Amino acid sequence: MQPEPKFVCCILVSFDVEVAVTPLNQLRLRLPDHEFDRLMQAASPIAPPERDAFLRDIAVELGQHEVIGPGLLHRIISEVQQRYDIADRRRSTG
Repeated sequence: MQPEPKFVCCILVSFDVEVAVTPLNQLRLRLPDHEFDRLMQAASPIAPPERDAFLRDIAVELGQHEVIGPGLLHRIISEVQQRYDIADRRRSTG
């Protein structure tokens, strides 16, 4: 017969860890490859310093919808692009 313990010690350790997910990674996870490629093509004329903000805005807009289809993606890209200066690559320099 074993003696009964006099006290019980319990240690609870909890870690609250957040993994940073960039908007680009969020979009890559939510979109099929061909739609992600369309998004990156839409981002290409935006100035590099503003591109991250553009993609973040797209992620926020897409995050409001459960299902993302090509029509929704196209509409959101069009709306968000209007907030940014787009370099018109068709302009001639001469």
